[in-house]
Parts: sequence; structure tokens; C-alpha cells
Amino acid sequence: MIIKEFRQKKGFDYRNFVLYSNHINVEVKNANQTSNYNVKLQDLGFDLHYHTANKSKTPIIIFCSILLSLMCTAFILDEKHESTLVVGVFGSILLVIAIVSFLRSGTDDVYMVGGTKNLSFFRDVPNEQSVKEFITEIKKTQKQFFKAKYITYNSRTSIEEYEVRLQWLKDGEIISEDEYGQLLHNFEISKLLE
Repeated sequence: MIIKEFRQKKGFDYRNFVLYSNHINVEVKNANQTSNYNVKLQDLGFDLHYHTANKSKTPIIIFCSILLSLMCTAFILDEKHESTLVVGVFGSILLVIAIVSFLRSGTDDVYMVGGTKNLSFFRDVPNEQSVKEFITEIKKTQKQFFKAKYITYNSRTSIEEYEVRLQWLKDGEIISEDEYGQLLHNFEISKLLE
């Protein structure tokens, strides 16, 4: 069952995340390739890493490219010159450079790290708040997954094993100190009743 879907598109790049109760389906497309894979919730970490590439030169490149292409266009429209084809090609190349620079302008990503797999999100697409809300939903689903997996026990589960599981959940801030005590108490009572 799908819990939530989150789509991001930036220039030629596209990312789609579909959150399920035990994994995330990730689809990544860019101008060169398409990837589709699953990431298990137990393989993800809870930590966030922000990465921003230097975007300060991009506006300068775009401005200069557009300005030079406009100058080339003015040169072509002035019928006094014979080399209008060369200038036209040069102006077209500069315009393409401006468009590509605009579409590929820098990197501003958020990574979920700390596990064996990482997830990468555009930080501000569609907006930063939406990205944070989706990451919060992933973390909430992870915590539910870990609780369901590690709180259950059977007649062969020892007290030591169960304490280690609960301690791991508490250390990961998946359960609180009160929940830890209550779950351990319930386990000890069930062992006495066996």
C-alpha cells in the first residue's frame, strides 16, 4: 500500500519517490539515463546532509551569453557585414549556452544519510517545506517499521535479547524512556505467565 508519493522536476532532472510501509521506490531521470530502484527503510539513516554547489557564476554566464547573442543578432540585422552566417552560428551557440546554464544552474540537495543507502532530494523543489514534510513522513514510517519489527517477541526470545532490541530502539529515538520501561515490564510479565 502506498503511503505517500513525492515528485520533483528541475530542468532536465526528474525524481519520483513512492513511500511504502517497508521500502521506497525511487525513479531518477536525467538527460542521459533513467534509474528505478527500491531502498529498504532499514537501509536508510535518519541524518540529513545539505549540499550546495557554488551557483554564483551561473547568472554571470547566463547574462553574458544572452548579451553576446543579442549583439550577434544586432550584427546580423546590420546588412553592411558579409560574415553574418558565422556571427549567427556564434550567437546561436551562446544562446544555447545560456539556456543550458539556466537549466543546470547549480546543485542544492538534501541527503538522507547514516545508513547503508542514501536518498537525494532537490532541496527547494517544489519548495523546501514540502521536501521537509516528505522526509519527516519517511522518518515516521521508518520508526513504525522498526517498532513493528523489534518490539514483537515469542516464547524463545530471551530477556537479554529483548533488552538489547529495546535499547537499540531507545538509542535511535524510536521509542521513549517510558515506552522502553513499559515494553520491558510487559515482556517480563508475559514470561512469568508462560
